[in-house]
Amino acid sequence: MARRLSIVIFLIVLGGAALYFWNKEASSAITSSTDVSSVSSSEKSKGPISPAPAVDTSGKTQITEIASNQEPAQMMPRSRRLPKSERGSTKLNTQNAEFSESPLFADSDWKIWNGVKAVPKNAGQPSSPIVGEMTGFYLVKEDAADPSVFSASEPIVVYDARLGIAGVVTGTFSVVLKEGISPEVLTQTLGLKVLNSFPDIRTYYVTSPQEPFDLKAVQDVLKNDPSLESSEMEILSRTYEKN
Repeated sequence: MARRLSIVIFLIVLGGAALYFWNKEASSAITSSTDVSSVSSSEKSKGPISPAPAVDTSGKTQITEIASNQEPAQMMPRSRRLPKSERGSTKLNTQNAEFSESPLFADSDWKIWNGVKAVPKNAGQPSSPIVGEMTGFYLVKEDAADPSVFSASEPIVVYDARLGIAGVVTGTFSVVLKEGISPEVLTQTLGLKVLNSFPDIRTYYVTSPQEPFDLKAVQDVLKNDPSLESSEMEILSRTYEKN
């Protein structure tokens, strides 16, 4: 009887010990799982892990990503564009200048600039003093051309005191034909030379076929011809001037 009781007690103790160790292992497993979850959650809260720099076979580090907190490169400021008045352009030198009226410009404010001639720039830098510049011309101090013996190689210089600008008379006239008039009237009837034509708007640029010629005589012929709607002497006045 006593022996049976001892066996029962031994089995109870053995079972309790087994139960104790089993519970301990289960608790350890749960704790480990909890720690892993905590670490994972912590890492997620920190955001994605930046990849490590890739290293090539030469031993130099290749940067594969730019840090998100890197400052962007600053743009270089544009150079300030100076106003025209500060870029070297100056006004005409009209000091001691003399101007004379002419019947050629009776209906305008233009006057002939005495003692000034327009010299084409393609002829080179002039030796005479320059008092201004225009597109394609130097304005120099030389004896002015005579309008009654005009030549395109020696254009006349004029000046508008109201606007403060100079102009160059080229010897060309702009004419507009009346509706239905043939442009042949310009060459066959008036004996003029056509330089440019714009038939769609009935506009033609003409001059005398001979040089020298009288500017006033050509102007009067064009003004009095009944086949013309209008005529106007060409004066280049878009200037780029300097002292």
